[in-house]
Amino acid sequence: MAYLNLETNLPSSVVTQEFRKNLYQLIAKNLPDSNRLIMNVITDSPIIHGLSDKPYTLYHLTSTNGLGVQENKVHSKNITDLTQAELGVTLHRIKTLFHILNPHELSC
Repeated sequence: MAYLNLETNLPSSVVTQEFRKNLYQLIAKNLPDSNRLIMNVITDSPIIHGLSDKPYTLYHLTSTNGLGVQENKVHSKNITDLTQAELGVTLHRIKTLFHILNPHELSC
């Protein structure tokens, strides 16, 4: 099971349903239990990074499997490429956190 949380200061009008669908498919295809991915998107968040309120995205991917050094590089590149292309957020304002859970740490 995996959980993807995206928090951004972009308005919901920019983070379209099409982007959400593309993001979900991109992450799910690289996870072993792709049909068990839960995704949450929070827009209009008052995020400030480096004293700037320019567009910023913070992703947090938590999973019981499908994460590791090599896997995270793939997820990170995919997330970064999609975010730059579809949302126009610059590279240094896209952050991704990865958290590997033991199966007993997640109830489903």
